[in-house]
Amino acid sequence: MQDNRLWKLLIAPHPAMEQPSNNDWSEIENRYRSLPVDFRTFVTEYGTGIIGRFIWIFNPASNNEHLNLGCQIDMQLAALREARIPGLTLYPAESGILPFGSTDNGDLLAWQVQGEPDSWRVVVIDSRAPIFQTFEVGFSQFLVGIFERELICDIFPDDFPCEHPIFSPI
Repeated sequence: MQDNRLWKLLIAPHPAMEQPSNNDWSEIENRYRSLPVDFRTFVTEYGTGIIGRFIWIFNPASNNEHLNLGCQIDMQLAALREARIPGLTLYPAESGILPFGSTDNGDLLAWQVQGEPDSWRVVVIDSRAPIFQTFEVGFSQFLVGIFERELICDIFPDDFPCEHPIFSPI
């Protein structure tokens, strides 16, 4: 479910960098499946960039393979298959995780793909240990919850989030 507070919390850049087209979204959704509306809306309006100097959201239109949604889904799922984290199921299996972002520390942000896309839960996977944390919220609710300090992610550093998060396009 979309949390409209996200668009008030983070000012969208004008113009946004690497705004995905309908074709970019169609390619991704044909390769994988439909994605949550709030994620698509956010990436389309904000483009490529970093939130709060810490969170990167993958973008299907990015020319940077480290930020390109399709490249990162494939690379991150391959790495997670090798890591074999206990209790973590990978897409395309039922309730498998599908990556959508990362942090400066290398932690992975993903959805738990179960049910309709707008009901998918967010999972944060630690880059330094075989642990993960699941949140009972979707994409925009997760970001608002983290930046408003309504949610605590034990995997993120203690000095995050900053008091006034911004979206910085790259």
